[in-house]
Amino acid sequence: MFRMNTNSAGDIVWKVICLVGILLTYVHIHLNSAQITAARYTIQEQGAAISLLKSKIKKFELDQGGGSGSKQTPSAKRIANIRASVPNAMPALPVSDTLGQKLQEHRNALGYGGANEGVHIGGFLQNDTKSYERNLWHWLIFNQKVTSMLDVGCGMGYSSKYFLDHGVDVLCVEGSHEGVETTVLPKSRVVEHDFTRGPWWPKDQVFDIVWSVEFLEHIDQKYLDNVVAAFKSARYLFVSHSTWGGWHHVSVHKSWWWVEKLSAYGFEYSEKLTEISKNLCKGRQDQSYFGMHGLVFRNPELATEDVFKEPGTMEERKLIWERDLYLHQCHCF
Repeated sequence: MFRMNTNSAGDIVWKVICLVGILLTYVHIHLNSAQITAARYTIQEQGAAISLLKSKIKKFELDQGGGSGSKQTPSAKRIANIRASVPNAMPALPVSDTLGQKLQEHRNALGYGGANEGVHIGGFLQNDTKSYERNLWHWLIFNQKVTSMLDVGCGMGYSSKYFLDHGVDVLCVEGSHEGVETTVLPKSRVVEHDFTRGPWWPKDQVFDIVWSVEFLEHIDQKYLDNVVAAFKSARYLFVSHSTWGGWHHVSVHKSWWWVEKLSAYGFEYSEKLTEISKNLCKGRQDQSYFGMHGLVFRNPELATEDVFKEPGTMEERKLIWERDLYLHQCHCF
């Protein structure tokens, strides 16, 4: 009847039919005490069979690339295909002098850098204090022992520099040529790439976190795959988004939209880590991009071990508390 492989979908469907038949039989017969006892044991056995059946169905869905528990959604499959190739960093193409002059005049009025660069580059601010999150970064580095970080859309690299200065292995990718040329990072830590020209990711490198703040709103949806290919290089993803207009803000959405969008790529939204991270921005939330619209995601493809290695003994935690108190008092973070 079911022309399918043994122990595959046909096997599963057959077990479902058998279970339904057994349950219907119990409903329609009059049970005496002996029958009830026998039925109880049989139902217990069927309960175990149902649990096994559920696990088989889930495995089947995963193998087939479907189902609600699968990470192989169409979006995730596209990224997997992209990352099976070789990444190629491609700088932004120059624009005409006339267009560049007009853009630069507008950028100057807004305080953005990015001379003679296409509007899609988005520009950058030399002193963007709203994206500088020392409390959160300190917690990630010292309390959770983050040792590597990929900064996507890093501008001049101030966020990356904080991590680098505190012993974290960092890599920064930026589309603005001026941002790359004026970076505060060693040039070996910066990759110049325009995501409208194609995907890029650090080949054969895995990072503890991706940090990408004041960036997603500048990415047109047709280029999002190119960016997510880079996001997939980290175990955890820390991003912010915008809900208002701005210089080349072409992806303005509420938080729920980004949660659904990135979940479709196989990321798992962490409500608790988001709450903790945003709380670390308290006191300046209306002056903090992450405090207002930050989100944290887990990448189940890479986060197979505990990345956040917060000390567990009271002695270790006491040292952390004492150090944190000292740093707060001296305004060191």
